[in-house]
Amino acid sequence: MPSTKGALRRHPVGFPFSPDRLRWKTFENWCSEIIVPNVPVFSPTTTATAAVAVDEIVRVCNWAASCGYWVRPSGVNHGWSPFVLGPDDRPHAHRIVLIDMSGLTHDFEVDQSRAEFPCPVVRCSSGVLLCDLIRRLQATPLKAAGTAAGTADKTSTAATGFSFPNTPSLASLTVGGVLAVGGHGTSLDPRPVMPGADVATEGGGHGCLSNRIVEMTIIAYDPAEGQYRPKTLRRRRRAPAATGDEDEDDELRAYMCCLGRTIILHVVLAIEPSRLIRGRSYFHLTESQVFAEPTAADPVPKGSFQEYFNRTGRVDIIWFNHVDPGKNVPWLRTMEDCSERPRESVEVTHQLNYRKVQSPSFFTSLFSMAVGYPVGKAQLKDDMELLQGAVWSKLCAFAIHRKTDTDAKGDSLRGCPQEPPRGYLLTGPLMLFQRCVTRLTRALNAQKRMPAIATTMAAENAKLYAREKVTDLWGPSGHHLIAFDTQTMRLTTNGYGLLMQRDHVQRALAMFVSVLRRVTRQLAESKGWHPFMIMDARVSGLDRGGDIPGMAPSSAPLLTATAWEPDCASNGWDCVLWVNVLSLPRALGVNEFYAELEGELRKTYRAPFAKLRVEYSKGWAYTAEGGPQTDAEGLQFARNQLPGFRHAVRIFDKNDPKDIFQCEFLKRFCILNDEHVAGAADVSSFSRARIGRFDENDAGAESNGWMSVGWWAALGILLCLLMLRLFTS
Repeated sequence: MPSTKGALRRHPVGFPFSPDRLRWKTFENWCSEIIVPNVPVFSPTTTATAAVAVDEIVRVCNWAASCGYWVRPSGVNHGWSPFVLGPDDRPHAHRIVLIDMSGLTHDFEVDQSRAEFPCPVVRCSSGVLLCDLIRRLQATPLKAAGTAAGTADKTSTAATGFSFPNTPSLASLTVGGVLAVGGHGTSLDPRPVMPGADVATEGGGHGCLSNRIVEMTIIAYDPAEGQYRPKTLRRRRRAPAATGDEDEDDELRAYMCCLGRTIILHVVLAIEPSRLIRGRSYFHLTESQVFAEPTAADPVPKGSFQEYFNRTGRVDIIWFNHVDPGKNVPWLRTMEDCSERPRESVEVTHQLNYRKVQSPSFFTSLFSMAVGYPVGKAQLKDDMELLQGAVWSKLCAFAIHRKTDTDAKGDSLRGCPQEPPRGYLLTGPLMLFQRCVTRLTRALNAQKRMPAIATTMAAENAKLYAREKVTDLWGPSGHHLIAFDTQTMRLTTNGYGLLMQRDHVQRALAMFVSVLRRVTRQLAESKGWHPFMIMDARVSGLDRGGDIPGMAPSSAPLLTATAWEPDCASNGWDCVLWVNVLSLPRALGVNEFYAELEGELRKTYRAPFAKLRVEYSKGWAYTAEGGPQTDAEGLQFARNQLPGFRHAVRIFDKNDPKDIFQCEFLKRFCILNDEHVAGAADVSSFSRARIGRFDENDAGAESNGWMSVGWWAALGILLCLLMLRLFTS
């Protein structure tokens, strides 16, 4: 099969800008499980005004509609799911143009006047980093009107500036990316919402960040003009206006969590006065205390997750797993309102207060793992070779073209076959690097060392946090929300949200841990796999339209995992328990582990006790062979958990009739009825139907691919000779 690299790098026919405005890159998601080479990327102008950048994006969209290209928005790519690009997009990656939205940072304006909106709001571009937005909000002085009666929360302890009730805790996330997948943090007002209460002032507003949207500008198709244009969607107010457009409000409800089915240009978000928060970390609790099963005699066990949740309303826990029961060290972190600094607390004046102590643990843990067991010198030497191979794993991820055929037989790592994929040259050095990575993952699993990494991390974190004095922090909420930067371990993870009553959080968490232990034990006994490393859990509220002051109760998002539905009222569900299980990417048995776990969770959590939903940005719908987002039954399950899913898909299709805001995964996931599932399994049918009409212009460039293979062959021979010299010297 001839290489198409010459065709892939050819300037797209009819592209409205000069060739130097396009750059070609390898798309890679957060944990390198999705790698798509040779993708053209367009960056809008960042030196001019926002209007110029928007006009350039619109021109690219209209060109794509006329020339048979797809357009995908891209930010910092800090995600696990294939909503931007997936493995199925590799064959036609040259027909997908990524729009780099990270440079769209022109707009930032805080409006406290309440003239246009009934609450304080911030206008910003979608490419603004979340950490920068919160930093600038925190530095914005409050006006007198901003602290008068009627603010977002009457119980807030006022601090300087503005903030949000909760946000994701990572720094390098764009606002548009967070809103597209319904990003969230951890917070829930400890007071239960009483029937008939005004949730905007009594216990509401603690869902995901998408529910803070009061206005959004997107790119949508205009039938009157016959082209794509910017379109502004506004949220319905509590008192309906005389001339209101209900359809437009429904459109905003769909696009509050758009899943990448459009390009978000600008947003207006409701904000609230910043709170003074005390954040504490606990390392003295045992797993038997934190995950204790509640009983009728003891509904809130001492030291349990529920106890801290009832006390503070903001709790997350990271559980570092160990193969031996009783040696696990959970890290429980709380945040609570505190108007005055306690004597033992350290005042914080910036974000990322855990940055110093999160990065070193990875490589330190690997070396500790190697020497932490009674092994001989030969085994230790073997481990050092494996660690050396791990250093090169990143190079392997970039250099090895993944085999996507369904009959690929990988020796150990999915996507890293022992034999070269058809049509590409796998050089000798890369095979050596690949073999080292294979040996590393085998050693981690067979010798039960992957959980040992997590145990070492827990011990290190407890010591480092105490030494760095970050176990008890106090300051404005904006300095607590963004806790971690992107130097954390690049692990793979699944993600689910459990809708339930707040009084049942401890019982649901104990059930999850029980299921997790059972699945882990079964795989360990039957196949010797130990992929489970870390578990993360947190709690947030639901998204209701009335959570935002002045907004109508029927204006909540349709697609967020925190979306309110009628079953919430009938079953008393008022919160979401988020659970994630993390592991090393492409470790032995990790996909089978996730698939087994997901199947058990679907059986365990059923109404009226709880309802299981997926967390879009993480992994879900697993199969043992294909990994995340590949199980047709799991995709159907995710669709069925949201009553407004099909209505939202109709809105997406109406505003994108040319199908330019698509990728292969979205075509399989965003469907209207069950009959489409069988056809959606053929992931290449959409590509052939859309691209086949436009590929004649690139046919002449196919022959250039053979020349590139010759160059790679020569380079491979040179590298082989060099590596042979190094290994024999």
